[in-house]
Formats: sequence, structure tokens, C-alpha cells
Amino acid sequence: MTEFETVTEHPEQAQSNSQPAPPQQSSADATTRSVAEHLSSLLISADGAARKIVEEAEAKARTQLAAMEQRVRVIEAEGAKLASWRRQTEEMVQGLAGAIRDLRKTLEEVPDRVSEALSPLASHVPLVVRQLDELTGSLHASPPVPAPDDAAVAQPASPAPAEPAAPQATPDWGGTVGWDDLDEEQA
Repeated sequence: MTEFETVTEHPEQAQSNSQPAPPQQSSADATTRSVAEHLSSLLISADGAARKIVEEAEAKARTQLAAMEQRVRVIEAEGAKLASWRRQTEEMVQGLAGAIRDLRKTLEEVPDRVSEALSPLASHVPLVVRQLDELTGSLHASPPVPAPDDAAVAQPASPAPAEPAAPQATPDWGGTVGWDDLDEEQA
């Protein structure tokens, strides 16, 4: 149907088509404004919510970053303590190893030092054994001395001819009088 046919068949309808209706236009403007206002308020709300989410995320990130930095400082402090402990332990171990080396060296010297200390005594042992043998021989060779008799003491003794006393055997000490002389004899 063309516009001409519409006007001729329905004249009231043609008038309404030719003139725009102001109330419908104002309601469309109101709807458009209402939609725009709703969209604007939604955008503002969304923007506020997005800002709030971003601020909360930033605050959470700052908190987590601060906690992580604190952990890093604690770990670094513990690392410094461990490094210091390691240095001290290494110094102690080195000192202990040096003391063990010194002890081992000293212990290795003990047999030589004992031999050196006992060698003068060992060299004098044969001399001491010989002198003990001579002393033992002298003790067995000397006659027993008689004890004075009570009867002989009670009677006056007649003068008897004096007999020369037999010389007593004395042990041959080799001129040794004391331990100091032993050292001189060995030399």
C-alpha cells in the first residue's frame, strides 16, 4: 500500500502519520534519558566496584609484599648467623686438628724420650748387678763374729799374747761411692 492509497482510504490515519505525536517523542526521550541514567549509574557503580577491587588487591599485594620482605630479612639474618657459625666452627675445627697433630707428634716422640730417659739406668744395671753379686759373695765369705760369753766376762782375762787380726775381706766397689760415681764410671 502506498501513501496515497492510505490517505484516501483512511483519512484519519493519514493525518496522524503526517504529524508526529509529541507525547510519544517525549516518552522516547525520557526512556532514552532513563536508560542513559541507568547506564551511567551502572558505569559509576561498576567503576566504584572496580576501583574498590583494585584498591583491595593493591592493599593485599602491599601486605603480601611487606610480609615477603620481612621473611627475606629473617632469612638473610639466619643466613648471616649460619655463615658466622660456619666460620667459628671452621676455626674451632682447624684449632682442634692442629692440637691433634701436635698430640700425635708428641706421642710419636714418647718411645724415644722414654728410651732416652731410661738409657742411663739401663747402662748402669750390669754394674749394679755385679756389685750386688760381690756384696752377696762378701756376706757369705765373712766368718760369724762370736758373741761374748757371760763366763768369759765374769772371769778376769789373763793376758794372752796378742795375735794380729786377720784382715777382713771388703767388697770391691770399683771405687764407686754413690750414684754420681756410677755416671763417671760409665763415661
